[in-house]
Amino acid sequence: MLQNRYSKGKGIYVIDRGADRKELIKSMLLDNLRFIIRIKQERLYLLGNNRKKKKAKDIAERFIEYNQRYKLEIDNQGFKEKRVVELGKKKVKILQIKEELWLVAIKGFGDKPMLLLTNVDKNPVIILEMYLTRWKVEESIRFLKQEYNLEDVRVRSYPGLRNTVSFLLAVFYFLSVYLGRKLKLNILLKKIYEKAKRFFQIPPFKHYALADGIFRILFNTPWR
Repeated sequence: MLQNRYSKGKGIYVIDRGADRKELIKSMLLDNLRFIIRIKQERLYLLGNNRKKKKAKDIAERFIEYNQRYKLEIDNQGFKEKRVVELGKKKVKILQIKEELWLVAIKGFGDKPMLLLTNVDKNPVIILEMYLTRWKVEESIRFLKQEYNLEDVRVRSYPGLRNTVSFLLAVFYFLSVYLGRKLKLNILLKKIYEKAKRFFQIPPFKHYALADGIFRILFNTPWR
């Protein structure tokens, strides 16, 4: 059984493919946990009172009404790409589980629709945003490890490692929140971007460019 003592029922578990197993979903429902799980195209579900199981990809193709449509302009490594994203959802059930769930389908991110299974009854756009937040967390950890050579820190005590990670998280907070929200630091933000070696190839995750810019500013600053 999954424990929920820390979030006190307020959190939402966002899990990638591989976790879309009936045993795990059943356990989360028994614990009254809310979740968003990316599912595989071949998973089988029930529609309404029909006991015939259907593949998730077939439900997305034939039974979901895509009533939300957005035109987006995406910056892909310096190149502007125009895409159309369509979203819709449908109630489904899993065999031997009485609760109804939502199958949310998103077209436009790849050749096949992105499929999310959830017990959170919200607008598909909000469900997608919650799921994509998980990617941001993973990219944040990757950024800390790569840009600050966190994996090269060795032969230290546990308190030393803990303090190092805490300091890096504080730096990351400065990059993510303080620089991003304080209008009075717009000039500093612009200067950091200009100093960055990735100025003309800024990746979607802007923190890499910011880290480069801060390094170059400090490297060229005389210290007494």
